[in-house]
Amino acid sequence: MPLTGVYLANSGYLFSPLDLDRGAVIRAIAGVPTPDLAAAEAVLGSLPHAAPFMVRWIDLDQPTREHVTVATMDRRWFAMTRSTRDDASGRWPSADAPPPPPPPPRTPVTTNLPPSDDVRVQQVQPSLVTVTCNIPYKIDGIHATRFVGAGLVVDARRGLVLVDRNTVPIALADITLTVAGAVEIPGEIAFLHPHHNYALLSYDPALLGDTPIRAVDLAPRPLHPGDPVWLVGLKSGHRVFAQSTAVAAVEAVDLPLPRPPRFRAMNLERISLTSATASLGGAIVDSEARVVALWAGFSYQDGKDHRVAEYGIAADLFAEAVEIFRRGESPIVCDLGVEFGTVTLAEARHRGLSPETAAELEGHDPLRRQVLVVQRLAAFARGWQAGDLVLRAGGAAVTSVREIERSLRGGRVTVHLLRDGQELDLEVETRPDDGRGTDRVLHWAGALLQAPHHAALIQRAVPDEGVYISLYWYGSPASRSRLRAARRIVAAEDRPTPDIDSFLAAVAGKPDRASVRLKTVDLDGKVDLLTLRLDLEYFPTYELRRTRDGWVRIEHS
Repeated sequence: MPLTGVYLANSGYLFSPLDLDRGAVIRAIAGVPTPDLAAAEAVLGSLPHAAPFMVRWIDLDQPTREHVTVATMDRRWFAMTRSTRDDASGRWPSADAPPPPPPPPRTPVTTNLPPSDDVRVQQVQPSLVTVTCNIPYKIDGIHATRFVGAGLVVDARRGLVLVDRNTVPIALADITLTVAGAVEIPGEIAFLHPHHNYALLSYDPALLGDTPIRAVDLAPRPLHPGDPVWLVGLKSGHRVFAQSTAVAAVEAVDLPLPRPPRFRAMNLERISLTSATASLGGAIVDSEARVVALWAGFSYQDGKDHRVAEYGIAADLFAEAVEIFRRGESPIVCDLGVEFGTVTLAEARHRGLSPETAAELEGHDPLRRQVLVVQRLAAFARGWQAGDLVLRAGGAAVTSVREIERSLRGGRVTVHLLRDGQELDLEVETRPDDGRGTDRVLHWAGALLQAPHHAALIQRAVPDEGVYISLYWYGSPASRSRLRAARRIVAAEDRPTPDIDSFLAAVAGKPDRASVRLKTVDLDGKVDLLTLRLDLEYFPTYELRRTRDGWVRIEHS
């Protein structure tokens, strides 16, 4: 091979969503030949953020075959720098590239929808979009960096899309919406439900020009086994299909606990179908093509493997949040901090359930004959105990979590419990959750630090204090010092660090190569003391914050 072109040592965020991997040789970028690194640096520096560009490259294993791939420039998450070795010192001082040129204004693009003879496809297809989620920083215990699924337009005038949290698991992400397989527009994360496996995205409707996009017709109503329904789903390439099927079961979600903790759907019921074609997602509709449920991916961990199962989420769970957004407001989730399971009435009797209360619950829900039980508790959930059986909420019998959520008034509710064979009343408070997810992340010494996220709070009862370690890079000071992920830093330099601000204050002013004493706690409460030696030249301190204008990167000296 001639010594020309740019060798890709690591694909990074820019090229990782593509086929390019380390070992590729890039010959041209945006149509400009790149015989050396200086040429590549010049053309990359001329591209504005979020601009698409072509990359012409070869794989060293097949040097005679040339590839062309379209990439998207990123200048928001990772700074563009060039490092040059200083032979005298042996170090690699870096220089930041000038700011990129401003992006050109986006122009609206109009497209048509593929034709179909199926009336249900005709009804739902104008509301189906493909959602691509690229994640630059793996926070909140997330296990991958790229997800693809289907979204439903629920408000075409405001630009609002409903999607599952298997597709959009965290708030720190780049969102792309693809309409009819022909037009791509950017999206923004507007709301992440902490429990119910759905998210809401926003987009600018003007970017779609006269494309015949319309909102789905939501029809919140209970579904029961045997109900005839249709599955209208989306496959890759925006191929839409409709399939006649029926409801097989409606039962509580009970997924295995992931390790480390990450988002896992809970406190909702899943709808199984008698038959369902594998898809990216879609909608369950009735005979009039009204959406009665979101067809969603449920992510779970099976040993060391990460898997996805497809189930329906009843429209009742998200219809209220959609309506609040349609009014121009933002929903607030009243978080009980409790994960509920179910036991049979027979088991509840063995736990001391009285015949009178059993008859009341049986009359309230004659089909399922179940009782809610408290399985896990977040540290902020006061008054509850594991094993509590929930009999009433707000004075009415309850056998589903949704009934408890409906009984909340002002974030409070009085529940009637069976605990250790004794019935008692408990007034419980909730914690408001605005659905923003994690909105602040600190990079320090090669580790990503954040506040303990919701999944860690409720799955492992992690206290809502300390600085949670989401990730560390191999070769960094954090890696060399055994600053492992899923631990919390509770003190630095013998000063308590209940949050990121106190941590930054404790390590402020430390020069390069200085040592920092840290006290950490793992998920089981085991304490570890360690000393970390900084390397600010290669692993500087910066943070990412979500503002009204989106995510921004803030450098710390």
